[in-house]
Amino acid sequence: NGFSDVGRRRNYYSNPIEDAILMSLSSFSG
Repeated sequence: NGFSDVGRRRNYYSNPIEDAILMSLSSFSG
């Protein structure tokens, strides 16, 4: 599910906020 994916990403990126920004950029680019 999405929750587990978010958890992995939070572990991957140093800051959850960065992940949110990258997600937003990806959404606009996509």
